[in-house]
Amino acid sequence: MSMEALPVEVIRHILKMTLPSREEAMRLGRISLLDTPWSLTFVSSLWRAIALDIPGLWSSITIIIPLSSAPWTNYPARLLELQISRSGVHPLQVIFISDETPGWTTAKLFTTLVESCDRWETLELRSSEWPLESLPRLRERLPLLREMLLYSISPGRNSPLHMADIFQSMPQLRVARFRDLRVFSFALPGARDYINVPWAQLTKFEGMYADELRLAVNLVECKVEVATTSQEPKFFAHLKTLTLLHAQSDFLGSLLLPALEDFLTDIYCDQFEHVIAFLEQSACSLRKFRMFSHPPIDQFLRVLMCNPHIVEIGIVGGEVLQGQRINDVVAALTLRPQQPVYAPELTRFLIHDHRRVLDLDAVLDMLDSRQDLFHLHGCARLESFSLIVARPQVFRGIFRARIAALRAAGLEIELVAGDQTYLSLES
Repeated sequence: MSMEALPVEVIRHILKMTLPSREEAMRLGRISLLDTPWSLTFVSSLWRAIALDIPGLWSSITIIIPLSSAPWTNYPARLLELQISRSGVHPLQVIFISDETPGWTTAKLFTTLVESCDRWETLELRSSEWPLESLPRLRERLPLLREMLLYSISPGRNSPLHMADIFQSMPQLRVARFRDLRVFSFALPGARDYINVPWAQLTKFEGMYADELRLAVNLVECKVEVATTSQEPKFFAHLKTLTLLHAQSDFLGSLLLPALEDFLTDIYCDQFEHVIAFLEQSACSLRKFRMFSHPPIDQFLRVLMCNPHIVEIGIVGGEVLQGQRINDVVAALTLRPQQPVYAPELTRFLIHDHRRVLDLDAVLDMLDSRQDLFHLHGCARLESFSLIVARPQVFRGIFRARIAALRAAGLEIELVAGDQTYLSLES
């Protein structure tokens, strides 16, 4: 059967499956007749008619302009206009990234794109030189926007533009991510030091902590960098996932998160007692706990005892002098007769040993025990283990053989050395 003989519904499904993923679109970074969905219109008259009748095929717009503007001076702006037109009234997913200096093409294309901003559903926005004339046109014209990712949009010290309230009115916004600290620092006379968004609507936030975040009372997931020691109480009743970076103990002590289940922190190990105090005052029950240090073993075990339902543990970083601590953790998680059982529901374990202080034999013993003896101790069976090291030499000889045996027994294992994956969970 030829493709032309297929039912129209099947062809529609095939056309939708040819669309590039977000990662592929980012790699292509342009609007081109060689890319889907444009290329689909050249297959046959039938395919062209079907492609033009599916607005969703044309609703993902990805524009990435490199540093040098010379090759982009004739960027096909007409193709952008045509794609927007073909998307009909379908909500748009927009990625606009520009490193062009000066931003001539950036201004031209962004101005064209802004004409359709009332249909933007997701937005990823980054530019080294923003078209300041076009940004104010977004104000109160983003009724469908649900997810927003902004990089640095600071207009600079000498700009008269006041941008704090451009993104204030977005009735559907639920996810806001700010990936550059400058997004909160305008350094303008009389300007606010934050971008105002409808905080109470947000369920997910990523960025620099600002006092206004306290208004985001419906947050469920948050990744925040902290540059303040504010001790004013902060209560988030629904927050389940928190990544807390660069926070001082005073800030940690001001948090109350009774629903917290997933916690990642880089707080220094010598302040780890403040982590314990924070968890106890929140009266939460962790399911996932990851840290960028090797805490004293007694404090770490205290966390495990107070949170018996932890299913995932991740330990990253740590100094050479703290090397024994990670080995103490491994020993404590090893199932042995006459030894207390910690983390009885543990199914996933991650270790990043960039300092080469890990006792690999002890790790293998722990994995064996969690595979072979779990039922005797009333534990869950460990399902996956990830180990990241600096050099691949450790993945040789007996270690490799024992890893192969564990994989044969059903344990998913990932081994990574530097930037190279030697064994993946999917392999």
